[in-house]
Amino acid sequence: MQQHFKDKQQIWSNLAEFHEKTQHWRFSEFVRLNIGQLETDFRQIQNSCTLLKLNFKYSDLILDFLMSEIGKFATYLPLILTLGNVDLRPRHWTQLLPLLGVNQNFALNEILGAELQMERISEISSVASSEYLIQSQLDQIQSKWEHLEFDIQFSDNKYKYRF
Repeated sequence: MQQHFKDKQQIWSNLAEFHEKTQHWRFSEFVRLNIGQLETDFRQIQNSCTLLKLNFKYSDLILDFLMSEIGKFATYLPLILTLGNVDLRPRHWTQLLPLLGVNQNFALNEILGAELQMERISEISSVASSEYLIQSQLDQIQSKWEHLEFDIQFSDNKYKYRF
């Protein structure tokens, strides 16, 4: 019986935590959210509730409600993670903001219907990641070549290069 009350307490604790966090996630300015932490916190609550659901011997309306809310929020996670791509630069946001129908200070709550544009949003985010990879490779090449000195001499109708 004592375990039953601990499980009930955990359900209510998860419900309160999920409510508090989703309010923060939905209404804070999106660019100020720590997307990695958001995903970690969400997965932690989701896993805790899933374990409770598996171990709970009785039907529980609150747990069912919480699992339903977690399921709804989980559908937004791909959009959140795609828009949370750290490789997105201002030039990419110039393309994304009109798709989302918001200004640059938007909150998650304002874009939750944007899954319809997910293909194009994913494409822009993917391009941003590719561009970032190319730029970092170019930066590495530049930093290696910056300190090299080249000496080019012409003799015997040939160019000779020395580093």
